[in-house]
Amino acid sequence: MDPLRFLCNENIPRASVDLLISEGIDTTYVGAGYAGITDKEVIQTAIKENRIIITLDRDYGELVFRHGLKPVAGVIYLRLNEYEPDLPARLILGVIKDSKLSFSGKFTVIDHNGIRQRNL
Repeated sequence: MDPLRFLCNENIPRASVDLLISEGIDTTYVGAGYAGITDKEVIQTAIKENRIIITLDRDYGELVFRHGLKPVAGVIYLRLNEYEPDLPARLILGVIKDSKLSFSGKFTVIDHNGIRQRNL
């Protein structure tokens, strides 16, 4: 399995970004190097850098499935209402440690009820 490389959208709390980095996962934060770019530009960056997008933005489903913007490394959409700033990272780390799921080529939805994946 290829090493995980994440691109955290601006809406991911910095505490989660920092937790992923502290766990040794190659993680880039849109808010640090690409602040203010559009969702389409986030996808283009993910494609260029071969990174899995992590986002709390439901618009990514539409961009991927209706508009055909497909980051082959994958997208993780966290469907969360209220949460502590480190919860997004804790959920993802839990999935990585407790399952054999691959995010590559998948649109993954993680919420309080579980995990669903759809091929890109």
